[in-house]
Amino acid sequence: MNYAKSIIPLSALVIGIALAWFLRPLFHGYILSIWTEPLGTLLLTAGFVALIIGGALSGKAYVRTKLGRPKRVNVFNYTIPLTLGILLLSAAAFYKGAAADIRLASAYKSHTFEDTSSLPADQQSRLVPLPVAERFGADSLQRSTERAYNWNPQLWDGNFSWVTALTPNSPFRQWFDQARGVQVVDATTTQRRSQTTDQAFTFSEGVQLTDNIRWKLYKQRYLIDLPEIYYAKVNDAVYAVAPIVSYRGWLIRYPVVDGAFVVAADGSIEQLGLEEAKTTQPCVLLAGSIPNLMSGLSMSHML
Repeated sequence: MNYAKSIIPLSALVIGIALAWFLRPLFHGYILSIWTEPLGTLLLTAGFVALIIGGALSGKAYVRTKLGRPKRVNVFNYTIPLTLGILLLSAAAFYKGAAADIRLASAYKSHTFEDTSSLPADQQSRLVPLPVAERFGADSLQRSTERAYNWNPQLWDGNFSWVTALTPNSPFRQWFDQARGVQVVDATTTQRRSQTTDQAFTFSEGVQLTDNIRWKLYKQRYLIDLPEIYYAKVNDAVYAVAPIVSYRGWLIRYPVVDGAFVVAADGSIEQLGLEEAKTTQPCVLLAGSIPNLMSGLSMSHML
C-alpha cells in the first residue's frame, strides 16, 4: 500500500519533468537570462517574489482588518517584504546597467575592425526607410489571409532589399497554417518595386508552438539567441537563415556570432559553424547584408 502511494508523486514528478523538457522553448528567455547574467536575474527574481509575498500579506491583513479580526495588525508583516522587494529591484537595475557596460566592452574587445579612410561618394539614398517599405509592401500584397511578419534589410538576387515572411494573419490560422512565402521590396529606389515568392514553409516565423521556427531551433541548441531570421533564394528555393549568437564568459557573458542555422522549406535543418557558414550558399548570398554572420555583431545584441 505504501508502495502504491509513493508511486503517484514519483510519476507526477517524471511527467512534470518530461512536460517541462518538451515545453522548454517557452522558458528560453528566462533561462537564457540566468545563463548570461545569473546574479542580475537572481536579484530581479527575488525582488518580484518579495513584492508578491508582501502584496499577498498586505491584502490578507486588509481583509482581516475589515472583518474585525484582529483589531490590530502588525504592519511589519508586509512592509518588510515590500521594502526588501523594492531594494532588490533597485539593486538589480543598477547591476544590469553596469553589466551592460561590461558586456559591451567585452564584445568590443573580441571584435575585429577594419579601418576605412573614407565613405562611398554616393548622393543617392542608401536605403528606403522601413515605414516606406512597409507601405509599398502593404499596397502590393493582395492577400486577405496573409500578412508581412518582420521586415529585414538584406541582399536578395544581388539587390539590397527589405524582405519578410508572409505569415497567417489571424490568431486562429497561426495555430493551423504555415507561412506561404516571402515578400521583397527593393530598398535601392523610391519607386514601388515589390515581388512575392510563393513557397510553403514547414517551420516559419509568425506561427504557434511546434511549427514556429525558433521553437524548433531552440530544441536543436538551447543556450543561444536567434535575434533575426533572414531569407535567401538558391535555385528558386527559399531558405531561412538564422545567425546563431552564443555567449562566452563567466558571471557576465558577452555575445559572439557562432555560426548559423539553415532551414529548408521542407523542414530540414542544418547547423553550421562560423567557418562552414562562410562557404554555404544561402549564407554566402546574405554575407554582404549580414556582416554580423561573418565577423561581427550588431550593437543591439550586446546590451
